[in-house]
Amino acid sequence: MKKSTLEIGLSFATLQFVYLSVLHCYFQRNTGAEGEVSRETQCVAIARVGAKDQKMASGTLEELAKIDLGAPLHCFIVTGKLHPMEEEFLAKLLSQES
Repeated sequence: MKKSTLEIGLSFATLQFVYLSVLHCYFQRNTGAEGEVSRETQCVAIARVGAKDQKMASGTLEELAKIDLGAPLHCFIVTGKLHPMEEEFLAKLLSQES
């Protein structure tokens, strides 16, 4: 039996060229091969990477659905099992955003 990306602990990302809300991404991903994504899945959302108005957020899909990231280009990452160093890096990166 083939295991999904999240079942084996890997992360995956989608790049949105048009405006799609985090909740829309949830429904999009839930109909594809990664159907195990739920409202409690930990995710990272990044908008306009490298621009002056870059925005990043992390949390459950349900929490991120309440955040307005603004205009595209958006990158949406569903995290798998994070290594403690990845968790630390993500926390540090997000603290720089606030």
